[in-house]
Amino acid sequence: MPLLCPSGIECLLDTSQIVIHTGNLRHDIYPLPALFKNSFLFRVYNRNKEEVMQVLNPASHTCIACGLNLHWFKFCRFEAVVYSPPGTVAGFIKRRSTCLVQEFQILGPCEEVLLRLRGSPNDLKVYSVDLLHELGRLSIHGWVGVMHEIRRTANDYGLTFPIDLDVHVKGLLLSSVIAIDWLYSTQGNR
Repeated sequence: MPLLCPSGIECLLDTSQIVIHTGNLRHDIYPLPALFKNSFLFRVYNRNKEEVMQVLNPASHTCIACGLNLHWFKFCRFEAVVYSPPGTVAGFIKRRSTCLVQEFQILGPCEEVLLRLRGSPNDLKVYSVDLLHELGRLSIHGWVGVMHEIRRTANDYGLTFPIDLDVHVKGLLLSSVIAIDWLYSTQGNR
C-alpha cells in the first residue's frame, strides 16, 4: 500500500471499474438545514463501519448571477467538497458552465484540475485535463438501447478508469458519482 493512501480506500488501488447502486444512497444523504436548503453531507464507511470519506455540498444550488435557488439552469453553480480521511480535503467536484453538454471538473485539494467529466447526465466520459484523452466513463450501467431508457431508474452506475490512476483521484471519481447522482435526482430530470 502506498504511504499516502488514506485508510479505507486502499481497496481502490487494484481496480479499474466500480458498479455503484445509488438507490439506497439517497436515504443516507443528510440535508444540512442549518446551512441551506440544498446542501448535503454523505458519509462513506468501510467494511469495519469506520468513516473513510465525506462528500459535502455546501448549498451550491444558489445561482451566482441572481442569488435565487434556480438549480435547474445549466449556468448555476454546483460544487462538492470531498474529505478523505474525514477532516482532510481530498478535492472538489465542480460543474462548469457549458451550453451544450454537462461538464464537471475533478479538482485536487489545491483546486488544480485533475480530470474532466463530459457528456450527457446518463453518460459522462472521463477525460484528461486537456480533453485529448478519454480515460474512462461514468454511465448508467448494464443496459443499452430502449432497455437503458426503461431501466435507468434502477440507479446502477458503472465507473471505469485506468488501473494505474492515483488512488486519491479514484476516490474523487467515486465521490463524483454520489454528488452527480444527488444533483440530478434533486432536479428530477435524469
